Amino acid sequence: MNLLSLISLVTFLSSLVECVNVNSNNIAVFSFPIKENKSSAVGDVPILKDDQAILKLADKFGISDNYNLNYDSLDNLALILGQDEIEENVDKIDRTKVILIVNGIDDPSNFFSKEKDKIEPFFEIKKIDKKNHKDRHDFVKFLQEIPSDYENLYDLTPNMLSNQFKILQIEDNSFLKKNWFNYFGIKNLNSNDKLRSIWESLKDSFHLENSDSSLAKRSIDRITDESFINELSQLNFLLDNVHNNYNQQDIVIVNLKSITSIFKKTGLNSNTYDMSKRILSNLINKSLNKNFNKFDSTIIVLPIDQELTDFKEYHKINEKIKHSSHLKKRSLSSSSSSSSSSDACFLSEESCLLSTSSCSNHGVCSKVGNCYSCVCSASYNKTTKSTTYWQGFNCSKKDVSVEFNLFLWFTIFMTIALVAGIKLMFSIGNEELPGVLTAATIAKKSNV
Repeated sequence: MNLLSLISLVTFLSSLVECVNVNSNNIAVFSFPIKENKSSAVGDVPILKDDQAILKLADKFGISDNYNLNYDSLDNLALILGQDEIEENVDKIDRTKVILIVNGIDDPSNFFSKEKDKIEPFFEIKKIDKKNHKDRHDFVKFLQEIPSDYENLYDLTPNMLSNQFKILQIEDNSFLKKNWFNYFGIKNLNSNDKLRSIWESLKDSFHLENSDSSLAKRSIDRITDESFINELSQLNFLLDNVHNNYNQQDIVIVNLKSITSIFKKTGLNSNTYDMSKRILSNLINKSLNKNFNKFDSTIIVLPIDQELTDFKEYHKINEKIKHSSHLKKRSLSSSSSSSSSSDACFLSEESCLLSTSSCSNHGVCSKVGNCYSCVCSASYNKTTKSTTYWQGFNCSKKDVSVEFNLFLWFTIFMTIALVAGIKLMFSIGNEELPGVLTAATIAKKSNV
């Protein structure tokens, strides 16, 4: 093991130890425009239980028909949160809903504390303990099912731009899809010049705002995590290119996970981790405030020890199939289904490329029958000199069937050979020897 590998291993193990020792914190929920965050006095943020938070967010997101809401409880929540007529008037403005879920933050309630004007959470959700462990599971499940809730209740077309970015729209927006495809859909994200240009622009902008800090500049330059750079650039693209991208009824849902990756690589107290949080919070704050009349935004910040791995999919196989709107209190457990390679059928090559992230760069979208789907190809690793086969609707899963078949047939062949060898040995042992050899083996009597 070389020195570099040893250092990487030590860093990874130390981050794991830190992750175990991280104290659980409250989940923080922020709401933009910031007027809504002023519903409580500074330093006096309401703390809700998990079930109360689900009721409030379901009502705010407009998906309450999927839940048995107790409206007396909602009235009590309004009193707890201190909501007034100002917020109600703000909510009446038709704007694109934006739901951002940020994972991997050590202190969620202070996520926006480094901004010029500290932003207080709209409310917090009580930190996890032994008593509310099941409730937290229910809350995470609620977050996972937000996209399927919207698809269940409204006549919306889902656009899965990537695993973390989902947009639900009343009508298919070719302008947004083409823009996204031009930036992120064709080339590998690690070598995409346009994506890199967005990242460099973000760094320069942050440098200007923190020009007095040479430490900040060095810390930013140390950020090389590809998942963070890609995720931040994509988020900036979505929030900054508002014109012609969205309708008022659209829903933008984003699950940001790359901060967790940086935490695991660098540790809790590293400048890189701290600077990554600052850049992300700065980008969200600037973009949402700049477009406050376009977006009705909710930011849910999760602590390090609780992560939303992915959304549950309510996969529309054929975009022509529409579900009737406003289904009353439909069971969520029956609404989500996992997509498989057999049900990924797209009407156009472009929608196939967008929905599968260009077949995860492990295949091509080809017309099969009346629709397009991914045809996976093998990839060769020059370092390990090994070939990897891929499968799944987006070619993201390793296909182990080749190795399994080789192992299976090799085992069968060796078993047959072993059985045949044993039978051959028995048959040779049971054969009668020729007469000459038989006579030679007869014991002669010796005369004493």
